[in-house]
Amino acid sequence: MAADNYEGNPYRVFIAADMEGITGYVNWPDGPPEESWALEQVTREVNAAVDGAVAGGATGVIVSDMHWGKCNLLPVRLHRKASLVRGGRRPLLWMDYVDRCRLVLLIGFHAGSGGKGVLPHTVDPRITGLRVNGMMVNEALLSAFTAGYYGVPVGLLSGDGAVVEETKRFLPHLEAVVVKESVGHYAAVSLHPDVAGRMIRETARKVVQKGKLGEFRPYPPPNPVNAAIEFCCAGWAGALSLIPGVERTGGREVSYTGGWLDLMHILSLLVNWVREK
Repeated sequence: MAADNYEGNPYRVFIAADMEGITGYVNWPDGPPEESWALEQVTREVNAAVDGAVAGGATGVIVSDMHWGKCNLLPVRLHRKASLVRGGRRPLLWMDYVDRCRLVLLIGFHAGSGGKGVLPHTVDPRITGLRVNGMMVNEALLSAFTAGYYGVPVGLLSGDGAVVEETKRFLPHLEAVVVKESVGHYAAVSLHPDVAGRMIRETARKVVQKGKLGEFRPYPPPNPVNAAIEFCCAGWAGALSLIPGVERTGGREVSYTGGWLDLMHILSLLVNWVREK
């Protein structure tokens, strides 16, 4: 992407796109890549959001591919009005470049660790609990905090009913599109892809129009932030406790107190560089 793709746009929208919350998706494959239909569908839902955002008055759109290896959206099929952040090992996980935007749309999101939705997890399946200043957070809230750090509000969330319920406790004015309801952690009743796309498109249009009127407010993270991270096994807690400022507080638990961006960097280190052999 050339820098002039996003220089000078007065109302640029940031779209973070995950996979587990798209319509019809109920299970992970054994390994990457994802099935072709899922790659097509996440691209369709993102394109619907881009189309709606542009219709609502967005003058630029940056899309962040955030699922797994972060190479899921099909570039050749992506909306021509969008620029794409693709590939992993990013400092802010999936929120890099949000500081260049005015509004955030979250597409294809899922419930957090311990949630009741489809494929619930937070950042990485090795994390079984992530609390920020005492509150259990999911990826939608991590996104909202990171955007809020830069003064950018979140206006739209699409995904399953569980992530909407979790997130609206903290962001009650968020517009939401529920594309499926959980029947279990690996099953759901889902909308037809055409219906899901139409709903996302129309809601994105409305959200951008409201955003331009200043109807959404940023959700900044606590300062300082106190994070408690629980892992599925002790080894991961031991690995992260080697990072200066991270304290081991139990066999499978660590804590960190400090700045928000430093916490995102710690989570990025875990996800992108601390791996099993």
